Amino acid sequence: MNKKILLAVLLLAILGASAYFIWQGKLKKREATGISKQTEDSLKNAEMITVVDTTSLTAQHKNITPTNLKTYTNTKLGFSFQYPPKWLMAGKEVEVANLKGSITSVEINFIDTLSPTTLLVACHLTRGGELYQYAVSQFKLKQGWYAKDGKEIEVAGNKAIEANLISAIDGRGNKLTKPTKTVIVDLLNKKQSIEIQLQFKTPLSNEEAGVAEFNRILAGFKFTD
Repeated sequence: MNKKILLAVLLLAILGASAYFIWQGKLKKREATGISKQTEDSLKNAEMITVVDTTSLTAQHKNITPTNLKTYTNTKLGFSFQYPPKWLMAGKEVEVANLKGSITSVEINFIDTLSPTTLLVACHLTRGGELYQYAVSQFKLKQGWYAKDGKEIEVAGNKAIEANLISAIDGRGNKLTKPTKTVIVDLLNKKQSIEIQLQFKTPLSNEEAGVAEFNRILAGFKFTD
């Protein structure tokens, strides 16, 4: 009986000693790193809070819809669209005439006041159908602008062709300080007589936010005639 008691006491002593040395090891580890248990717990809680806050802010950013949108309307060309309040129309519409003095196209330019982002809306009044069909043929053959990342979309109920380009040089072959993301959309007006081309350009670093903004413009594009 005494042997069993002694064995039990010895076993408890061994377990107690083991627990003590393990505890001492953890304590020395914390002391070596200079982090107390309370501080360690606080850091973990702060990290968890930061992750939650960042996720929340990211989700809110993606779902932001600008308020006080401006509206551009052209009754002669028969379309309108909304654009962000931070954008400005650069001057008046530019009319391009041929040698006979007939207006062949109209260009409307917009600039973003907060970033080097631009939008050109070019309306080809003559041979609009031919120009659009040429764009369609290039898209089907995957040539030119549509060699990569070209796709068919719908704008104001009409079929449209979209090209996505990334440029490191300008039209003259000069290297750009910042690569540019360009989105070009071609479509016909409601009467199928005028080709409307939207050219959107933004720094590649602003691609996600810029393209989302441009897509909202396309979503609000309407024919008025």
